[in-house]
Amino acid sequence: MSAKQATAVARDDRETADTRLSKKISYRKGGDLFDPIAAAEKSMDNLSNQFGPWLEAEIAKLTAAWTAYTEAGRTDEHLKPLVNSAHEVKSLGGTLGFTRTGEAAASLVRLFEYIPDSARLPGRLVDQHVHAVRAIFHEIGRAGKREAEKMAEATNLVHELVDATNALILARTGGKPPETAEK
Repeated sequence: MSAKQATAVARDDRETADTRLSKKISYRKGGDLFDPIAAAEKSMDNLSNQFGPWLEAEIAKLTAAWTAYTEAGRTDEHLKPLVNSAHEVKSLGGTLGFTRTGEAAASLVRLFEYIPDSARLPGRLVDQHVHAVRAIFHEIGRAGKREAEKMAEATNLVHELVDATNALILARTGGKPPETAEK
């Protein structure tokens, strides 16, 4: 293979799937080249200013469910809405770019999955998770939007919650190690 051919192959290897797909589905629309992927990305950017309020509304539901759960004496009946809200925050946080908020909620969901009985749930750890979700969202927001120091603090807080959750699950499952999330 000549140097020119090797360079062409290397260039082709660097071409991303997105670029190849974009080239394949771009077409002329009224004489201009229309790229539907670029149009979709632009639409997502335009919508992104609405992501914060959507997640904030879910965090308000999580907070309300947590308040009802604690005020009702931490009963199984009031646990289900709290679990559902935690799942929503976990899903939306990751999907909408609020990574650390989603990770804190994911740790709470994991706690609920391993200890589904409200009588056995450690109330303080549940409380810490809910407070962390709220604080990380309000203090940090989206990844990359705030200074690195605050992001590092949020990351450390999430790791502490995950570690505490894993230690509790390990203790409660008789030494069977839980699957751990990557840090």
